[in-house]
Amino acid sequence: MKQNNLAMNNQYNPIDILTMMNFTKVSKIMDETIFGEISDMFEKIIGKKRTQDSTRLTQLYNHDRYVYYVVFDNKLHILLGYWMNSDSEKDYPEVVVEIEISPASEVNSTIRDTFNEILDKYDSWEGYGLNDPKKWATIYRKKSLQGFLSEEDHVGSIKAFYKEVLSELETILSEYPVLKG
Repeated sequence: MKQNNLAMNNQYNPIDILTMMNFTKVSKIMDETIFGEISDMFEKIIGKKRTQDSTRLTQLYNHDRYVYYVVFDNKLHILLGYWMNSDSEKDYPEVVVEIEISPASEVNSTIRDTFNEILDKYDSWEGYGLNDPKKWATIYRKKSLQGFLSEEDHVGSIKAFYKEVLSELETILSEYPVLKG
């Protein structure tokens, strides 16, 4: 149990039960926002097919994010989906598009420099891990799920956000072709 982060508590609480009861419904809503027209747009812009749909559950288990992504030969990943923030009871999940580079990439230094150029040019993008070549470096656009709750149509609003970010990503990828290997 310790290995699976269950050492502190070996009992379900009411929130756990509620989560289990609603997981299928919630995953269908998340799927509605990331598949179909959004995944089609993503693949067209990226120029590659995304990972298998089942990957999102593996990512959820391993990385606390419900995403699909593409991987380029230079060990650069572009991801789209939800970051859950399960470690914090105060933080809402986030809707995110992210570009990340492995520390094992042969072009790690070049991509990190490119990431910094993008951050200088695009105020809406943020980054982390850019100064440590031994860690994954990432740039991303995100919005807290809380920011969509006042909207009448959550699915439509999230899709609109993804479309906006993907349009910006398309411009970035055309300006910085090194990102696509």
